Amino acid sequence: MFYFYAFTLCCLLWVLFHCSVNCVDIDIETIWRECNETFPASEESLISFGKNGTIPDENDSTARCFADCYGKKTTMLTSDGSLNWTTLDFIMRSYNMKPTATETFGKCQKDTSNVECMKSYLSLRCVAETIASLSNIR
Repeated sequence: MFYFYAFTLCCLLWVLFHCSVNCVDIDIETIWRECNETFPASEESLISFGKNGTIPDENDSTARCFADCYGKKTTMLTSDGSLNWTTLDFIMRSYNMKPTATETFGKCQKDTSNVECMKSYLSLRCVAETIASLSNIR
């Protein structure tokens, strides 16, 4: 049963971090490479972010800014680092989920920070944590 939940979580994270409102036009490998060229995060940070939406050292501004770049290029985030509710609502509808994105991820909008790229990282981390908690409930 654990593997089912782990697989479900991985699929949901992939969709959330790799999809936009029109999923056809996004080249994830290119986005990943471009963001890593601009913000060369450690391999450990990249693996952790790819697996569960977190980075091991939240004081690592390069890894936070990688997450910011990635979130914005995949349209998960708006230009100011806030969650893109249009994208999240699209994803919720794609999976026939009844609650709206705001109802599901509304608590994630409270995470704000003036530290470089922290707001973006905290928003994406909150979404990943919310998905994980939903997966654990089912």
